[in-house]
Amino acid sequence: MPEKEKFKLGQKVRITGIARPIKPGNKREWTREKADRAGVIAGIQHVKEGKIDWGGIDEPVTFKETKTIKTYLVAVSLRTQVRVFPEDIRTIPEYNFEVGV
Repeated sequence: MPEKEKFKLGQKVRITGIARPIKPGNKREWTREKADRAGVIAGIQHVKEGKIDWGGIDEPVTFKETKTIKTYLVAVSLRTQVRVFPEDIRTIPEYNFEVGV
């Protein structure tokens, strides 16, 4: 799917990967984990990659953003929502069962 395509809230989709955060040391990055599940679009969320500065004893912890990534929230069960990169989403065709169509 092209990244320009916008998915509608409640649209049925199949996902081929899940976005997972990894936190090696002072960085925060996002990686793709393979998955093959069906679900429903539940929202959009922007996640950030960047560097964490832990500061010192009297200094606050700060986060310096390097990149913002758009992800979709997909409900795969009643209790589970996962973040998915747009390129890992495939639409499931809707069937029209109306009489005479």
